Amino acid sequence: MDRRTPLLAVAVLVAACSSSTHRIGNEGVATALLREEMKTMTLDDPLRDLRSHISAGIYRFIGVNGLVACYPHGVSPYQIDLVKKYGVRCIAGTSDGLENEEHATMVRAVIKYASTYNSKLGSFLRRGDAP
Repeated sequence: MDRRTPLLAVAVLVAACSSSTHRIGNEGVATALLREEMKTMTLDDPLRDLRSHISAGIYRFIGVNGLVACYPHGVSPYQIDLVKKYGVRCIAGTSDGLENEEHATMVRAVIKYASTYNSKLGSFLRRGDAP
């Protein structure tokens, strides 16, 4: 095998990854997925959604995907046991790998929504505080 073969393989891999649609400035699948997910949320009133979910017996936290894991924003350290017990619904299309400015704006809105929703859900589950 030629000594340059591994170097060529790395160069091809880097070129392939750099042409991904998951970069600022390109429309991609995540933006479209998140747009659809957001249609099911009352972004300006997460407590309305929370009350509806509680009345339906749905106690899952809202998670925002990162590059590696889904994280429930707004959950305090003393509520981690509740996250383990009730689970997390990860919002499709959220990511730290932002595709464009629209995607970045939508992800920020979902993080704000999830923070309020999860904080109040944790209080409700822990102490019975009405949202």
